Amino acid sequence: MKQVSDLMSMDLVTLSPEHLCYHAMLKMHEHYLRHIPIVDAKGDLVGIISDRDVKQKLTENLNIEDANQSEMEWMLQPLEELMSKAPVTVYPDENIKDVVRLFLNQKISSVVVLPRDSQKPAGILTETDLLRLLQSHL
Repeated sequence: MKQVSDLMSMDLVTLSPEHLCYHAMLKMHEHYLRHIPIVDAKGDLVGIISDRDVKQKLTENLNIEDANQSEMEWMLQPLEELMSKAPVTVYPDENIKDVVRLFLNQKISSVVVLPRDSQKPAGILTETDLLRLLQSHL
């Protein structure tokens, strides 16, 4: 049976809580990402930002009468104010079947992979990774 470590992406792009929303948007665009783990100065996981978080915040703060000003203010917000502070995590040795169930039950599209003895992200597993697995079996 496949484990998380068989499918997870280990080439992580991370940002800090002090980075701005603008930085997250750039990294997502530059690396074709939809999720970026947020780590503190020690490299420990403290949150995650998704393209959905960014889009939702943009539409909430959009001021039609002064769109340029409201967009600029929003893009300069630190990620600490936008990120999900309790990201769903899994271990590298977990069974993929169990993780798929987690995705479905919690209606999530990614999980951060943490070693059992650390809070430093080892990778990320996304719905795209799971779809690749499904495709390989069709």
